Amino acid sequence: MIFNKESLLPLFLTAFCRGSGALSLLFLTVAVTNRVGVETAGVFFFSQAVFLFCVNMCKWGSDIVLCRYLASESDQSRNSLILSYATSTIFLVSLRYALVVFVLVFLGKYIFLDYSKTWALSFNAALLAHSIILSLAGIFQAFRAINTYVLYQSVLNPLLSSIGIWFFDVSTMDGLWQLIMIVSLLVLMAMILQLSPMFLKSRKTLGSSRKLLDIKLIKYISKKAKNIGADQIVTSLSKHGYIFVIGFFMASTDVTFFTVSQRFAMTISFVLLVINAITGPIYANLIENENYKELLNTFYENVKICLGGALVIFVFILLFSGLFSDIGNLPRHTFIYLFVLLALGEIINVATGSSVLVLQMSDRSRLVLISSLVFNGIGICFATLASQQSVFLVACCVAAAVAGHNLNCYRLFRRFSSIENTSADMISKNKAR
Repeated sequence: MIFNKESLLPLFLTAFCRGSGALSLLFLTVAVTNRVGVETAGVFFFSQAVFLFCVNMCKWGSDIVLCRYLASESDQSRNSLILSYATSTIFLVSLRYALVVFVLVFLGKYIFLDYSKTWALSFNAALLAHSIILSLAGIFQAFRAINTYVLYQSVLNPLLSSIGIWFFDVSTMDGLWQLIMIVSLLVLMAMILQLSPMFLKSRKTLGSSRKLLDIKLIKYISKKAKNIGADQIVTSLSKHGYIFVIGFFMASTDVTFFTVSQRFAMTISFVLLVINAITGPIYANLIENENYKELLNTFYENVKICLGGALVIFVFILLFSGLFSDIGNLPRHTFIYLFVLLALGEIINVATGSSVLVLQMSDRSRLVLISSLVFNGIGICFATLASQQSVFLVACCVAAAVAGHNLNCYRLFRRFSSIENTSADMISKNKAR
């Protein structure tokens, strides 16, 4: 069995944090649609998609690199290096941020129709703060403070923003981005305060050979982040590319209909995220020990748990679709049709289990990247054509792309596990002889 008494508490805490992140995003979505109206909400969701894509451009894998290489150090080295890693990461994020903002200055009025000075200032300030937050969150992950990592990564910003929207009765685009800027700066200050004891300790133990801003370390982090950053950009495009298509070629109300339905549909994959967080180290250990029979058993046990939970969430949302459509300020039939179409892709994602995670852990992340590029590239091309007809056809393209990518990764996983399992059997037979 995957789970025992010792793993139940981490499972519950991880599930609670992941669930809080998903619910916080839904709270923010509902708050926006109810306060500013469906049409203005579409403009906001489009600008939010651009914002999140730009965040990935700014951090460019810094969070993963920070986590990976701090975690690989001994406790003593990690404590002395943490400040150098953090300052080098912030420096790299700031350089990329300057480039992104330079591009946005020229393209802002073309991407956003009502790009006021207040909106631009708030958007850019929030962009820098949010990029640093997500990058430095890798420190908590390196110290195995997973729940704190998830809190800063996906909970605090949307949760506090949604509370602020209701409390201050924000009803304009300028007001929304001013609120997000304030929340981002407050969360960044809280993170710096929480990390300050580590930074002070690191400053005291910083060796004479290691500078506060080390050029060699900056080049090292930049080099190691290249492929990881590319993966994150592709993942971001697969998440937000369809919103870009709808925003450019369709009405802003269609952006709202699609975004709200997609965020409800994405809760179906919540079970998979939780299970992967627990079984990730198990997969890594089994791959390292070349125990592929146990890997397959664990994988399929995972699939049963995930698929059962996903179907429960799907049926629950479908049964109460009238309530959820009213909360999201959407027409009921529009919400049901879009939700069902998008949910089909998410169910197939869950049904293929942790195939993507296993491939990435077995140093086959390039295969995952290529698969995502191909299927989402084709999906976005077809979605562009479908945008001339209706948002429902765009949802079909999204579901097909998600399903195709995950089924292909499942095929690659089966092939990989079969080959490695055969090789392991042959080696054991040769040893027996």
